[in-house]
Amino acid sequence: MRRLVPLLICCALVACKKEKKAEPTANKPLAIELVLDGKPATRLDASKLSAWAPLGSFLPSGAQNLDRWGALELTIGDKVERVDDPAKTHPGLVAAVYPSQGAPAFGFFAPQDLAKKGKPQWERVGVTKIAVTTRAPVDAAGQGGSGGGNGEGGGAENEGDRPAPSADLKITIVGPAGETIFTGDKLAPLPTTTAPVGDTDTPGWTLDQILTAAGVSPKGKLVVYGEEGANLILEPSDLDPATAKPFIKLNRSGQLRFRLFRKSGTTWDIAGELRGISRIELK
Repeated sequence: MRRLVPLLICCALVACKKEKKAEPTANKPLAIELVLDGKPATRLDASKLSAWAPLGSFLPSGAQNLDRWGALELTIGDKVERVDDPAKTHPGLVAAVYPSQGAPAFGFFAPQDLAKKGKPQWERVGVTKIAVTTRAPVDAAGQGGSGGGNGEGGGAENEGDRPAPSADLKITIVGPAGETIFTGDKLAPLPTTTAPVGDTDTPGWTLDQILTAAGVSPKGKLVVYGEEGANLILEPSDLDPATAKPFIKLNRSGQLRFRLFRKSGTTWDIAGELRGISRIELK
């Protein structure tokens, strides 16, 4: 019996050491490095992930749509998982980034599920890097227009004269009182503003201006929908001009383009982007 006591103590000490080794290390930053065609595009930090935004909203014009992606590579720990032709392998779904289980995550969602931060149909948790390869490479360094690398995009959107908003341009606004159709001709009389960073020359309007002109007063969250079911969820703080600026402009293709800018200290960051705005839902 006396011989058993030291043995038990020794076993207990070994178990304690094993438990200590199994303890998690300090939490790593909640962030994903986004790479486009082999070049760094942006860093998706915790504030961007918390928006549950489509991955394409963080990419420049010409690389935002799922059908433009030839492949995705997801880095999880020391492994890399490849998704070829995601538009065909996950048809009708939206690729999005978000936090899950205390870690950065990537998933494919039905549009309505992403809007309510629901369950993805395909998910990977613990993603630290996403590499997007387009069918025809887009130069991430040349995405910035006058701002230089700020995601303003280029190409046909920046060529030619910018069209005037007309009654053919429509936004469906859905709230507690039902649907309101806001037409483009109602934009013309509104005072214009510009983006806080990037393309600071092109005039546009804030989302709050449009909602006010439509007679809508949001009380909670908003969901802004763009083309192909892509959407962004806005918190009430995203309508506070002291901390955010949800900016809408008419591009040269005749589409309404939406960007959400959030203030970080004394600088502004792009927190999300959509093209072809057609619907806004008040939650």
